[in-house]
Amino acid sequence: MRYAFACTYERMKNDLKNQYAENIEDKIKRWVNISKVQHFEDLISVSFYMQAKMLYRDGFYEAAISVSRSICEMICYEELSKQSHSFGDLELPDTHSPSFGVLKNFLLLPKKIEKKTFQKDIVNKIIDKDLKDKDSNFLKSSYELDKINGNYLLKTNCANKEKNVRRLIETLKSVDYNAFEVFTADVLDKLEYVWTHGSTYVHVKKSAQDAREDAYQIIDNIGYVLYKLYSKEVQSGVTITSIYSRFPDICTGVSYYMDFFTTAEAAERGYYNMPSDESKERIKGVCGRWLGEWGINGDTIKGILNFEENNQYITCHLITHGEEEKIPMGISFFGDYFFINQLEGDKESNNFELSFLNNNTLIGKIRNDLKYVLFTRIISD
Repeated sequence: MRYAFACTYERMKNDLKNQYAENIEDKIKRWVNISKVQHFEDLISVSFYMQAKMLYRDGFYEAAISVSRSICEMICYEELSKQSHSFGDLELPDTHSPSFGVLKNFLLLPKKIEKKTFQKDIVNKIIDKDLKDKDSNFLKSSYELDKINGNYLLKTNCANKEKNVRRLIETLKSVDYNAFEVFTADVLDKLEYVWTHGSTYVHVKKSAQDAREDAYQIIDNIGYVLYKLYSKEVQSGVTITSIYSRFPDICTGVSYYMDFFTTAEAAERGYYNMPSDESKERIKGVCGRWLGEWGINGDTIKGILNFEENNQYITCHLITHGEEEKIPMGISFFGDYFFINQLEGDKESNNFELSFLNNNTLIGKIRNDLKYVLFTRIISD
């Protein structure tokens, strides 16, 4: 029984590994397109932003949208914790939490307005349409005068309900008052975009766009908001931590880290993933003929790779078993591995990723496939 479970477990593990290896080129493209090198404060909203990008990279577009939408509320609670409010203890679970609209509008409301501005530029300009329930009276009842400093201060308990806070915002906007707090116009626009468009998925409504495009736009917009609110410059004496350290259960054993180099030349090599000096010397010895086989479980193809030195360049061509035609192959060298790919015709039919096992053996795999490759040097007598 234990053996049967171990076999099933191993099969599941292998299937999972292969699942994540599939479409790797598309995943890398999505990761590159959505990623921007940024430094943030260490906040839970930033952690969720990274998770949203990971979900988008792996193709879980609806989940990425849902997480991004949740970040809107996280941002509001983060900003709310920095000021006085009447929403209770933000750290306690609450089954009746205020909506995003209430939080956003409360944060926008001016908490302090200079006396002259309040009376002459706001109250006196309000046009009351309902004489039984005047907007001017409602506004005055929501603020109280600080006689010592000459400012009107918001009564926070008057602005913790959706109906009241929306009415206050609309009243201020009706007299062209625009000195709102916390969110600048561009940040507010993108924050509302994320919430509105994300809601079409959370509430299972139909979206005019496809999930992939929506996810990209939503994540890009919430990234802009986070950058504007919580970006930080790198300073001396400040510890920088990789965001991946927040995910030990998925990043253990994977090289998510920052590279540091002692010279400009080394930094350039690292940035472009160029071969190391040791790899360069090994590559010079690749010239010659290599007998190879590629495939899996007996379903294989055999052939010969021929590397030739031509002035300062190394050229390569492939001859498959039973064929006489020499197929020109391109060579791309990277850190400790290199690509050999067909230059003409079906470029995916012969596309190898290879590494040196030793000076006379090349091992690797077919790119974008699960098949293996082995080449051994043909040594002349």
